[in-house]
Amino acid sequence: MEGRDRERREGAKKTREEKGLGVDGEEFGGINGGMKKYMLTPLLLLGSIAAGPATRPATSEPSGDFVVEGKVVDEGGEPMKNVAVYARCGTQNNTIRTGITKSDKDGKYRLAFAPGVMEERGLGHEVVGFQNALIVVVKGGYFEKNLGRQGDLAMSDDPNHMTDKDYAGVVAIHKPYELNFVLCKGGEVSGKVVDPDGKVVKGLTLYLSGAEVTYLMAVKTDEEGMFKFRDVPTNYDWSFLIHDRFYAEDVETKPFKLTEAGEKMEMTLTSDAVKHTLVSTPAAATP
Repeated sequence: MEGRDRERREGAKKTREEKGLGVDGEEFGGINGGMKKYMLTPLLLLGSIAAGPATRPATSEPSGDFVVEGKVVDEGGEPMKNVAVYARCGTQNNTIRTGITKSDKDGKYRLAFAPGVMEERGLGHEVVGFQNALIVVVKGGYFEKNLGRQGDLAMSDDPNHMTDKDYAGVVAIHKPYELNFVLCKGGEVSGKVVDPDGKVVKGLTLYLSGAEVTYLMAVKTDEEGMFKFRDVPTNYDWSFLIHDRFYAEDVETKPFKLTEAGEKMEMTLTSDAVKHTLVSTPAAATP
């Protein structure tokens, strides 16, 4: 799993660079409900399936061959309506959104989705093969209780490849897969980034990272060095992280944790590009 985690880190970085996911709030707004400044990049997004045999991007619409269905509820077990659920499928660093739906008044949903790529088997014969099928749930103001890890799926039309220990499950062709979600209200972390002399650092990309996910969200500091992460999952340890060309390797702060729904925490971060350090100083936490 350590090798896969390393692969995901590099994959996440490459995917953001190639596809601009860092500002694609609509695609990766799973926690932030489509806010343009933020993204959700679950660790689960970038599985270890690399493009092996010759493949091409899939062009078909969802046909019902691959389906996940289930229910979305809140922490009290009450159904949640109008929650967006979508699928991103394909091979590593080459996933696309291939299906989307919303939960009904009873919290129930049924998502049909297509493969992200098709595998060429010669003489014009193409198959789905075995590829990533990440299922993401989206509701502004909420995060998924399990960080959506149960949605770390694969899809397959190969009867000999219907299990894989690196995934929460495999969606088989013509066999609906049951997948349920619990949404919880998150908190907010904001603050300012300064250099060792106290001058604001603008345009710096900050990542929120943790043991559960490699990169949860990303945001750039504004002209005044300010930043804000919304809908941060509570009761998880998070750290601020920098990964850019000025740093030889990832630099991150000591972990912090929000413990209450709606909690707001302010931080001052001191970024030293010379010493390759990033230090956080909590200002206050308000419920």
